[in-house]
Amino acid sequence: MAQFFLLSGYYTSIAARKRTRTAFAVEKFKRLAVPTLVYSLCAKGVCWSIVAWRKHAGWEGVKTVFWENVRNTRGAGGPTWFTAVLLIFDAVYTMGWPEQFAPSPTPKPLKDKKPNGWSPSTPIPRRQTLKTSHVIIGLTLASASSFLIRLRYPFGHVFVPLNLMLGYLPQYVLYYSAGIWIQRRGVALDQPASARSLKIIGVAAFALGAVGVVKTREVLSQGGSIDDIVKLSGGGLNIFAFLYATLNETVGFLLGSLALYTFHHSSILSSRWTVWSRDVASGSYAAFLLHMPMLIETLTAFNEEAWKDNSPVVKTLVVGGLTAAKSWTLGLGMKWGLEWCGVKGYL
Repeated sequence: MAQFFLLSGYYTSIAARKRTRTAFAVEKFKRLAVPTLVYSLCAKGVCWSIVAWRKHAGWEGVKTVFWENVRNTRGAGGPTWFTAVLLIFDAVYTMGWPEQFAPSPTPKPLKDKKPNGWSPSTPIPRRQTLKTSHVIIGLTLASASSFLIRLRYPFGHVFVPLNLMLGYLPQYVLYYSAGIWIQRRGVALDQPASARSLKIIGVAAFALGAVGVVKTREVLSQGGSIDDIVKLSGGGLNIFAFLYATLNETVGFLLGSLALYTFHHSSILSSRWTVWSRDVASGSYAAFLLHMPMLIETLTAFNEEAWKDNSPVVKTLVVGGLTAAKSWTLGLGMKWGLEWCGVKGYL
């Protein structure tokens, strides 16, 4: 999820350059606050209503289940913890850094701006990357903060209003801030870290992993189990909690860097897919919100007896494939339908 916050921060910075604070706030209210509120109130009720309908509860039973779940809503529901947290980050950015927003609603497009003295014959400026010291400091602070937070709030503790595990919050703050930073500094999104940074973090991750293997063997040789190690990793003053906090940041940084490079340089992944001259990616947000209800609908459509002779992998592939197809189809239809009715900017 850290990469999504990085990209969100990056494109938030771009949007801030083009919009006034008021226009930016209105856009975020429509795109983040409204879907989060609607989903949090209704999604759980819809999911349980589907289950009730499959059990032949009738319309009265379905309505009872739906409204009961609406009344029991206590915070952000399902995947909208991400949009709720992102909304808070955007609100803090809007209030805390007003100078980074456009002074008027119609500034010149960024792509039309050229550096002073630029000409077609001017050499392309050297690729900018994050300083290695900044990378190390950022990952160290995030690791230490996560470790300390999990002393009080280990795995299993969820901050109900946001449906958020607090141990991951430092990572989200770091990556959102990094997204804004690299956009403002002109750092390339496809390769924000230098080769030197990647090598240093890679060596650190390998060393930490080696320590983890040694400590794991010690616990297992003393009669412990993998479950014991997982429980210790969830938080507390122990080596496994420390290793998880640091490896989560270092390995995540390496995998994230690889993902950014791959998605930018792969001809397939970076291409724009269209259906009837419409961008398929435009329906990703709606598909994201519809995934859980569609998963419940697909799961309940099958009789469990039918899966007894099949591998769980087969069930996962079939159910996952059907759910993805339904989510994207319905998501695109919902988005295009709302836009056709003049309701734009929410999905």
